[in-house]
Amino acid sequence: MSEGYTPFLLTGSKTFLKLKIDTSRKVDLNKLREYLAARAGFLKGAKIELLWEPEIPEYELFNSVSQILREEFYAEVDQNEESKTPFNLDFGIFDDKDLIPNDLKKIDVEDSKSAIVIFGPLRSGQKVETAQSLVLVGDANHASEIVAGGDIFVLGALRGLAHAGAFEEKPKSIIFALTMAPTQLRIGSVISRGESGIQSKGIKPEVARLDDDIIVIEPYNSKIYSRGFK
Repeated sequence: MSEGYTPFLLTGSKTFLKLKIDTSRKVDLNKLREYLAARAGFLKGAKIELLWEPEIPEYELFNSVSQILREEFYAEVDQNEESKTPFNLDFGIFDDKDLIPNDLKKIDVEDSKSAIVIFGPLRSGQKVETAQSLVLVGDANHASEIVAGGDIFVLGALRGLAHAGAFEEKPKSIIFALTMAPTQLRIGSVISRGESGIQSKGIKPEVARLDDDIIVIEPYNSKIYSRGFK
């Protein structure tokens, strides 16, 4: 480690600060406390945006850092709509009250409401799983995976795998996308036959649904689907 190196960098004004944390090494929370204590006068009452480089942390680390800032230095961790996520990335899961950060390789969501909303994009290798319906605002890129117990709505391009009605044999769940170009679609126990078997026109928003034991894709018709997907 080079002399003078610090994994933390606090910048900004007294009312709005940015705390950059180097995640290329293990983050030492005691060292973080020492770093913040030397700057405690700037922290009290300030709003702080957390920046993680080069990689986002696991939820436990984010939660620990947030707790230190709030409870020990009386700062506010910024989670506003402008920054989308506390990781300064364009990915987040929101409910009515809080942002729920997690390991982006696989996100298990327990939610009592009928649907959750995710602000994307969903990158290659990332997987989102929920027992409810799911709305993705953004693209689901190649090699990404969405698994939902209900319907799936992709307000962008669907290029990865999407599995709706995942916990039923033959559900009435649907998969909606503004651009339907998946590597594979699954509804219940029915699996599409790969890219060659997905008959998408790719021209307008489309819906995939079960017709007997076959997944069919058809253009979205607001007059039909506004009555419900069931």
